[in-house]
Amino acid sequence: MDNEKNNENKESDADRIIALALIKHLYNEGKISELVYKNIKKETISKISVANRELIC
Repeated sequence: MDNEKNNENKESDADRIIALALIKHLYNEGKISELVYKNIKKETISKISVANRELIC
């Protein structure tokens, strides 16, 4: 069961990291404002496990 929880955590972390990459791309393209980008990033990073946060930086 622990492996299942870890796999679910990793998948959702991966989904969140991909979503952050998409949001950053939209921000760089000028399609969303800096305020929107920062708010989404702040909220999403807090949901990503500490071990996977190094993938973002």
